[in-house]
Amino acid sequence: MVWSDRLFESSFRGVPFLIKGTKTSGGRRGSDHEFTNREQPYADDTGRKQRKFSITAFLVGGGEQVDQFVGSPFERRITTEHYFEQRDALIAAIETRGPGTLIHPYFGVLEVVCRSYTVVEDAMKGRGCTIELSFTEAGDITGLTDAPLVAENITVIADQLNQDVKNAFTEGLNASAKVAGEAGAITEAGRASLIDTIQSGAEFAENIIKKIEAGVQIVDDVKNGITSTIQKYNTIIAQSAFAIRQIGDLASDLIRLPGELVTQFQDNISLIKEAGVDTVSAYKKLFSGKGFGSDLDTTNTTIPSRVQESKNNRLTRMMFNSMYITTASQFAVQIDFESQSEAFKTRDDLLEAIDELIDEVSDDLANPLQDDLGIQTAQSVFTSDMYDSLQDLRTQIANSIPGDPADTVIVESTVKEFECGLATAYALTGSADSYDDLIVRNDLDNPALLDPELIVKVVSNE
Repeated sequence: MVWSDRLFESSFRGVPFLIKGTKTSGGRRGSDHEFTNREQPYADDTGRKQRKFSITAFLVGGGEQVDQFVGSPFERRITTEHYFEQRDALIAAIETRGPGTLIHPYFGVLEVVCRSYTVVEDAMKGRGCTIELSFTEAGDITGLTDAPLVAENITVIADQLNQDVKNAFTEGLNASAKVAGEAGAITEAGRASLIDTIQSGAEFAENIIKKIEAGVQIVDDVKNGITSTIQKYNTIIAQSAFAIRQIGDLASDLIRLPGELVTQFQDNISLIKEAGVDTVSAYKKLFSGKGFGSDLDTTNTTIPSRVQESKNNRLTRMMFNSMYITTASQFAVQIDFESQSEAFKTRDDLLEAIDELIDEVSDDLANPLQDDLGIQTAQSVFTSDMYDSLQDLRTQIANSIPGDPADTVIVESTVKEFECGLATAYALTGSADSYDDLIVRNDLDNPALLDPELIVKVVSNE
């Protein structure tokens, strides 16, 4: 058997054509990161690239059927069909909506989408043409619920990140346990501020849990009665909310045991996963907590005690925000997305939130807080282990939730006056089909009337 005997007769949606040559491209997706004051870069691997197949094909019409090679091993046959019928049949197959089956001479049967074609006809040659075809791998939009291993991986990474945060928090707050008057000890006002921040965080967490609890009660009403299962779920959520409130009440004592403080918060927020709540609702409520502590002072200062306070603020903010993001991520991998746009938005929102945490850790590692007197040494409160765990979480989310294809063009515009969302979508893309993407991608509550100065994004149809 010679190599040419292993080639397939080429066709798309059952319409045959002859081949002059092919090109295939692929690789790995990801971003290359280079960090200030770090010698080690990081190549973010977010999964395999979509394979692309370029084919130079040609058609010849009329004449007798030929079954032997004609000028090239790819030229398997010339049909007796009229050339124009061949050409029109292939164009119709190419322009049919959705993926189709391509018989590739080298790769065999492939499910692809034809993104573009160019027909070149030469009047001097007649009854034939050359066609440049560009295909992309069709793939699918399989939901995360079809991959239980993904959920398990997310949980393992989340647990590791929580442990890394706990270790950093424990070590950092132990410095706050110094007695008054000792070098670097925080003042009573600083200790009171730390307690107040933890209590505020507990109250914030309790409110989030109560919103999730309200969601479960609505489900109860729809089901016309509270079953024993729902009673159990409500009990779990009530226990979680009560425990969080207790942590806040005992904050003044628990800061002496920082490791136990973090464990209590993490365990009781994580308890929500056992409450049988709606995954989309729980994800959104938990994700909304990621901004806690944005007003805390984490800047450098010349006063030793204030440096320690800034370090405590960094640690406390990271404890709460990482807790919300890790738990929200675990709910996200259970969502059965109803649309591609919904998946895109969830993925992008999570990656952006994780990137913000990565930036915080990276900045602390590169620019640790210290005072001018050297009492508070330039020691980072975060660790490289936290950085690695956040990167692992980011990579897992990027690989698990489908994102925009690499060649996707996003159109961004600022609404100048009150506008109808449908009209805006059409004006930006030339198609009303992009209206759903506009709603989901921008999380619009009232898409019928967009407010002036609102910045909106939508996928271009070009």
